Amino acid sequence: MGDTLDSLLSGMGSLGRLGTITLLTAALVLPGQSHADEPKDTAEGEQCQTSRECFQEGVELANVHKYTEAGRAFERALDIEVDTFRKGILLYNIGNVYERAGDPDRAITYFRFYLREDIEGLGIQAKQRGKSFTPPDVERVQQWIEGLEIYASGKKAHTEGRYLEAVAFYNRAIETQISDTARLALQRDIALS
Repeated sequence: MGDTLDSLLSGMGSLGRLGTITLLTAALVLPGQSHADEPKDTAEGEQCQTSRECFQEGVELANVHKYTEAGRAFERALDIEVDTFRKGILLYNIGNVYERAGDPDRAITYFRFYLREDIEGLGIQAKQRGKSFTPPDVERVQQWIEGLEIYASGKKAHTEGRYLEAVAFYNRAIETQISDTARLALQRDIALS
């Protein structure tokens, strides 16, 4: 985690929104605080105690593709966090990891909470704090929500035994602006239908 924000940005390449989790991690380091000041890993079964510990745990879990667990860690961070700037980042990241976990309903919920934030204000706060990132814009997040709503409809149809309808929803969702990881979950769900 000793990388600078600029090196994180240049190294993101084709990581897409997963890279954004890393980017938003860098945005949470406070001025005057080095990455070395961040808490170390929590022991197995231990609950993180600070927002920063929980956030770091979530990032580490997301990096090893344990998206549901990452979402829970980010949710714990959100419960503890008082800073509105960091809460906005957490809401975005929670939606992101639940999308990757194949849980469109939860992803939609958190992306909608994120949209209630002052997104332009988050960008202004980032600049004031010396962070050089731009939060995802409203239109893009709304497109993700639309794709996830179609995905959720497919999951509901599948649960109700309407498999052909589920496959039709899944195929429509694949054509939307969802993440590559969510596309893989959709393809898995198609195979199971």
